[in-house]
Amino acid sequence: MTPDDTRHRPHRFMESKGLALVALCSAVLILNLDLTIVNLALPDLVRQTGATTTDLQWVVDAYNLVFAALVLVAGSLSDRLGRKGMLLAGIGVFSAASLAGSFATSAGQLITARAVMGLGAAMNGPAWQAITPELVGDADLRAAVTLNGAWRGRTPLTLDALPFGTYVVRVVQDGFRVAREEVTLSARDASHTIDARLERIGSSATARSHPAPAPGRGAVPPPASLTGSLYVDSRPRGASVIVDGKSVGVTPLSLADVPAGSHVVRIEMEGKRPWTSTALVTAGKRTPVTGSLEDR
Repeated sequence: MTPDDTRHRPHRFMESKGLALVALCSAVLILNLDLTIVNLALPDLVRQTGATTTDLQWVVDAYNLVFAALVLVAGSLSDRLGRKGMLLAGIGVFSAASLAGSFATSAGQLITARAVMGLGAAMNGPAWQAITPELVGDADLRAAVTLNGAWRGRTPLTLDALPFGTYVVRVVQDGFRVAREEVTLSARDASHTIDARLERIGSSATARSHPAPAPGRGAVPPPASLTGSLYVDSRPRGASVIVDGKSVGVTPLSLADVPAGSHVVRIEMEGKRPWTSTALVTAGKRTPVTGSLEDR
């Protein structure tokens, strides 16, 4: 590993797994606890704010209603803007609304605070679910990817909205030789798939990149005990589905015999912004993935 590659290690947020996991668990506990804990305070709310029965119903439901309405939108934004940033922003919104709610002097103020807390919870939900597999899954077994020297994530990885030009892609994994490939994106070649085969340090062969094997040409299906199924849907339906850089059909779509592990799922439709996420397939189980496509 060269000094240029060792500079671009994963963020401390991902390296300090223990602290990150504790923080995630604390955030999730607070968010889920707030779904029902307000019921215990309803008698006190009546005495302190003079809330009516209708007001109490809104105090309880404002949080759940906003959370359910915005969680899919927040998930889409989290994939585009960054999950860590969305998680921290959601915690900030939730905390600020909780503080404001503690000083509420009327039922209307409390209902508003609860609605904003639901917004914070919606921002947190998809983000922590996407980050958790990175902390407790097989992140150490997946290689780091740098683009022009900047850390961009771990494999498998899809990078969207890159300007046309030439990029130096490095795939870095401890104990393996660094795979390096120069990619040029243009109007004629706007997408590129890299399948990097890393060689262990000490091996006579050098790390190199190979095109992914075509179906039926040397591709050996994994054992059934190591596969699961993937169900992909979209809103609206009829969108093209691309899994790990390969087009597999249109939504709604069920895929059987999918190798267990992380897979990059991309959903595209003309006139809509592409949606990309990572699906963690578990052996013997069905993993649902639903993308919400937005207008360009």
